[in-house]
Parts: sequence; structure tokens; C-alpha cells
Amino acid sequence: MRSSFKTFSAAITLTALFLCGCSTPYVMVMKDGRTIETSDRPEFDSKTGYYEYRTKDGREVKVNKNEVVEFREKGDEEVVSQDKKQDKETKQQATQDKEQVKESK
Repeated sequence: MRSSFKTFSAAITLTALFLCGCSTPYVMVMKDGRTIETSDRPEFDSKTGYYEYRTKDGREVKVNKNEVVEFREKGDEEVVSQDKKQDKETKQQATQDKEQVKESK
């Protein structure tokens, strides 16, 4: 009896680990600026012209492809945010450099 419980527990654990590793969350950026987190990469249905995806809570949703600007793996938006931060810092530094040049004249 104890052996079958261990086998059953191991099977459940392995199944859960397998299912968790299969999906990669994505973020869709919409034309109106909203971001939508999906449980996996949205699939495009060429017959309907809609992307189909599941929300984090498991609901199936469809959205017109004309409303979607882009989608990317979750975590990539942090890189985009960092790039924007670096761009802002670069612009600030350039402005400070220009001001110093003006002051030195």
C-alpha cells in the first residue's frame, strides 16, 4: 500500500512539473496601450482574423489582429523598460553636456 502511494505521488509530481514547463507566459500590447498577459503564445486563426489565447485564469479569449501591436514573452518587457531607462539617461547626459559647453563659453 505504501509503495503504491509513493508511485502515485511521484507520477502526480512529474505530471505537474511537465505541465508547468510547457507554457511560456506572453504579454500582448494593444493599440490602445493596454497590455494583456496570456498563459502561452497567442495563436492566429487566419480564417477569422483573430488571435486566440488563454488568460492566466484559464479563460479562452479572441482578439482581432488589427488591435494587437505586438506580443512577446513575459520578461522581455523588463528589457524594453531598461532600454527606455537607458535612453532617458543618455538624453539627460547629452542635455547636461550641452549646458556645460554653453556655460564654459
